[in-house]
Amino acid sequence: MKKDHKPIQLRLYLLRHGESEDNRAGRFGGSRDSSLSPRGRRQSQALSERLSGLPLHAVYTSPARRARVLADLLCAGRPLTPEICHDLREVSFGDWEGMSYPEIHERHPDGCRRWMQDPLRFAPPNGESFLDAIARVRPLPRRFVDAATIHGANGPIHIAVVTHGGLLRALLVCLLAGNPSLALRLRFDNASLSIVDLFGEAATIRCLNDTSHLTEVE
Repeated sequence: MKKDHKPIQLRLYLLRHGESEDNRAGRFGGSRDSSLSPRGRRQSQALSERLSGLPLHAVYTSPARRARVLADLLCAGRPLTPEICHDLREVSFGDWEGMSYPEIHERHPDGCRRWMQDPLRFAPPNGESFLDAIARVRPLPRRFVDAATIHGANGPIHIAVVTHGGLLRALLVCLLAGNPSLALRLRFDNASLSIVDLFGEAATIRCLNDTSHLTEVE
């Protein structure tokens, strides 16, 4: 008799990095390697402490320093090393990076207008569109499921993913197999926690943009 196999249960902890210096200054960071602000370091510590009791099996991180700080904190005291995933880098704003929205509006009024009219398809000069970012992260859910299969532990596999606000929106669209316009209705704050369970190809949101662990930091 052929043995039945239940789909592997995978729990993803989707984490945004703490406040960066660009965040603090109200500037578009994108692919720039902006460092954490002092507040962002405190936020990262608070989030890592919240997850300290979890039996993490893997930690994936954006290559940006502001994300790797949190990834390193999560791996400290665990037999884990952060796995750098370049597809988790933030959506690139190209020539607009380092500027605030008022500066973009003043220097690039036509581009800013086009961006507001079509935020999913418009790409800043030398940057990428949000649809480009969705295409970039689309293979990642399968990569996480394959990683869970390799671990093969009894019970849920726990994987932390440390990345950026824009990338989290793109990734959640892919996890839910949703329309890209869903991303325009999502928000991920600095050092926020979101949890998604995967049963085979089916995803369920357990928690979205939770920052309750930051009450003592703010």
